[in-house]
Amino acid sequence: MSDKNTKNPYRNGRKVEAGIWENLKEDGTHDGTYSVRVSRRFNIDKTRKSFQLYMRKRRVPTLPQARREKRKIEDTLSAKAIKLQNGDKTWREARDQYEKYLQNRLSDQTMAHSTYDNVVKTLNKHTSQWNNKMITWFNVEVLENYLNSQDLTQIGG
Repeated sequence: MSDKNTKNPYRNGRKVEAGIWENLKEDGTHDGTYSVRVSRRFNIDKTRKSFQLYMRKRRVPTLPQARREKRKIEDTLSAKAIKLQNGDKTWREARDQYEKYLQNRLSDQTMAHSTYDNVVKTLNKHTSQWNNKMITWFNVEVLENYLNSQDLTQIGG
């Protein structure tokens, strides 16, 4: 084995879960930190070949922090992919597109009228303040903070 591969945690570290590896000391034991690597493959359009974006974070001290870093990286890569594939949209444009999808399901009779009404009213009521935000602004952290700041008993009523 070459000297180059012995220092690569993705080749010799123990894979904890998808995208997360233990970092190793010189003697091959776990040093207590983790490396996170996430990649995404996607197409810009039908005529071009797919390509891959990846990001990594090294020396993350704990496994829960490594999982959080992995989610952040996934969000970042998804936002980059959206921008490269079809440009960014506002929340309002995405919501309108989703409503058209629901209307198609309604016309195909794969969704009840009451379900359609509930979904549309709920989206309008609870997300109207996001209408001018770009889709790439949203990530797990933003949504978790929003949900944690709300009185969830009020949302249902």
